[in-house]
Amino acid sequence: ETTWERTVRDCFEQLRVTGFTKESLETWKTLGQSQTLIAPYLLAATSLARQRIHARDLHNELADQKLVEPWPTRPEPHVAMFTDTIEDINGVAAVLQPLVAYAEVQGWPFTMVSCGSARHSAPTHETFEALDRFSFDVYAEFPLFIPPVLRLLHWCENNEVDVIHAATPGPMGMIAALLARTLGLPLVASYHTDLPRLGYFLTSDHIVREVLWTYVRGFYNQAEIIFCPSRAVQDDLTQHGIRARFENLDQAIDGTRFTPGRRSDDVRRVLGGGKKVILWVGRMSPEKGLDFLALAYNRLRHKRDDVQLVLIGDGPYREQLTGLLPGASFLGYRTGDELATIYASADVFVFPGRAETFGQVLLEAAASGLPAVVTAGTGVDENVARDITALVVPPGDASGFVAALERLLDDEPLRQQMGLAARDRALQRSWPATFAHMREVYRAMPT
Repeated sequence: ETTWERTVRDCFEQLRVTGFTKESLETWKTLGQSQTLIAPYLLAATSLARQRIHARDLHNELADQKLVEPWPTRPEPHVAMFTDTIEDINGVAAVLQPLVAYAEVQGWPFTMVSCGSARHSAPTHETFEALDRFSFDVYAEFPLFIPPVLRLLHWCENNEVDVIHAATPGPMGMIAALLARTLGLPLVASYHTDLPRLGYFLTSDHIVREVLWTYVRGFYNQAEIIFCPSRAVQDDLTQHGIRARFENLDQAIDGTRFTPGRRSDDVRRVLGGGKKVILWVGRMSPEKGLDFLALAYNRLRHKRDDVQLVLIGDGPYREQLTGLLPGASFLGYRTGDELATIYASADVFVFPGRAETFGQVLLEAAASGLPAVVTAGTGVDENVARDITALVVPPGDASGFVAALERLLDDEPLRQQMGLAARDRALQRSWPATFAHMREVYRAMPT
């Protein structure tokens, strides 16, 4: 255990006691000064990396003159993707988990790198023991791990990483950027989460939103390529000053798990008690538009008593939401085949969120044969076909949301027609196609 690691652990332990107060200033000062302890290692790694690059370039010049054999190359680069989330239940993990499985099946030189409570090594996934973990008060249920920087550096050197990919902009993403710069490697990034709007919805503070945009610009402008889930996200990033090259990261779905064939009358009766079932799935947090959903659903319940709202998921907003929706069913987290059966056994899916880059749950619902009522916004419009797979309502239009729900609930042929169209559209997306595109982008990068 290095002096730096012990110092970092001690500082975060002290910060847990003092919190972010005036008393913590000295601790933050110590934490900042401790970074000088690892500076020599980073400088040495940078020097060694430059020497290797110089040696390779010199060797290639000699090879051009037929004086030596060409520098040995691999058919494709070894990619190390750094992430702050992989085992959690969220939209980012829903992409990264099948990516790891795909890489292992394909024998692709790809490694997912994450932090956790213990060291674990698998063919396509390396988990490093974190130095500590912390979370922000406004998002307490999403902990962030403090990475062991030098251990990650040594791993990259020993495993001949060619490309570093920051899948998230948290601590692991920041370390990915640092290591790419230290080792002279190309940096790729993904944009999964709309951090500035998320921050604003959580705090209602415009300054927080602008600070987060400043951070997002600084972080993503270090990348040569950014993978984005939609054209709308690419346009948004461009408008906010991000100048990297964009590539599509098409979200996809497992159509064998999420399928109308799982529909169960018994499950439907349990969910709705004989009523028509309206389903919402996700993390219960303010940015998900749940206040708006509560307003619309309560208006609907004043008009009719043959509907039941079922909510799958959990989060910091659950207690308040329970008070806003006294007649709704809160089932907590559900995963796997159980979740897929609930999707297939519902009647209509609702998606009121506006701080979304894509909305993976929309694909899950669509593959399950559910039509949807959604709020228009970034990341949503490209995920549905208006009036074909979903009814789209302007933000804040609760009356329009209720009217759209009633239209689908009362018109069974329309509901079935839109459900079939939703599944057909969802099945046009596949993880193998998405990951094959990523692989081609990596292959084309100069290393």
